[in-house]
Amino acid sequence: MVTITGSNFGIDLNAVKVLIDNIPCAVSAVTDTSITCTTGNKGANNFSDPSLVVKVNDINSLVPDGVIYYYGLLWSNDVSWGLEAKPREGDSVWVPKGKTIIVDESTPIYLNSVVVEGTIIFADLGTPLEFHAKYFIIRHGQFIAGSQAKPYTSELTITLYGNYWDR
Repeated sequence: MVTITGSNFGIDLNAVKVLIDNIPCAVSAVTDTSITCTTGNKGANNFSDPSLVVKVNDINSLVPDGVIYYYGLLWSNDVSWGLEAKPREGDSVWVPKGKTIIVDESTPIYLNSVVVEGTIIFADLGTPLEFHAKYFIIRHGQFIAGSQAKPYTSELTITLYGNYWDR
């Protein structure tokens, strides 16, 4: 469930449409200052770029710059990795462009390589998280642990196991 706040949304439930990553978000409540909707299923293999579209009476409403909704899949959920299990010790991980993985549990010791072309977000759960990898490569992707507006407050330890000869 997602709540979007703003102004001039009206009160007609049928006049409001919300698309997140081009997937309809089923609108369940509308006031002049908020919209509540339930996200649809993006699926593990949909790699579209993050987007948020709000329409009132088929007219695009202004979504301020910097507002992005990440349609994330949980690291801990096997479904996030297609038909395979979540990564195990020694595995290599690829997060393709358009895919967002939310790290909600510590990783095994250790992953071989992690290549991020999409987005990895570390969940701020109030408990310590550990991330272990030999290589961590961010290639035109995003690595997010909090933001300036909402700093990461939990303990996060990232351990890299490469050595001098790996350069």
